[in-house]
Amino acid sequence: MDRGRDDWSENDEKFAPTAEDIKAARGLAGEGLELKNDETSGRGESRTPENLTRNEQMIWQALSAANAPLKAYDLLDMLKDSGVRAPMTVYRALNGLERKGFVHKLESQSAFIACIHDGPHSVFALMVCDACGVVQEVDLEGFSVDLRPATAARGFEMRQAHVEVRGLCDGCDPSTTPSIAAMQTNR
Repeated sequence: MDRGRDDWSENDEKFAPTAEDIKAARGLAGEGLELKNDETSGRGESRTPENLTRNEQMIWQALSAANAPLKAYDLLDMLKDSGVRAPMTVYRALNGLERKGFVHKLESQSAFIACIHDGPHSVFALMVCDACGVVQEVDLEGFSVDLRPATAARGFEMRQAHVEVRGLCDGCDPSTTPSIAAMQTNR
């Protein structure tokens, strides 16, 4: 798949969308929002967003149906048959969704995931499994009680903080993951 970019690596391929992700996203594209608060997406519980543009709806549905983080060009490839043809269209929709609190950017992968919480939150962690690529979100609002005064004492107004935590999820066995096992024996 030609992405028109030079930053593609073998590690990215490990977390690339599956055929099921692409099929699910194409099946959702163009339809009205079907997910309700009590239905689950590819990542777990999800809320139904309101007041989204058509492009934001399509992007949110694709991210909600995906079982892995998706990059902007993955989303463009998935939704091109639905009329999304320009990278800027995807980036604008992602920016709008991020501003509204419906998606989070996984900085280490330049990829996005749908937020699974009930409303916008400013302090959270994204736990990334090095073996299978699953991403889990944890709300850390209680942590902001300590963080906000510390940043304010330095004359900084905190708007958002997030941490990416890398490791192994409970479904992955470190003894069967060569790179993880090698890291542990080299310590």
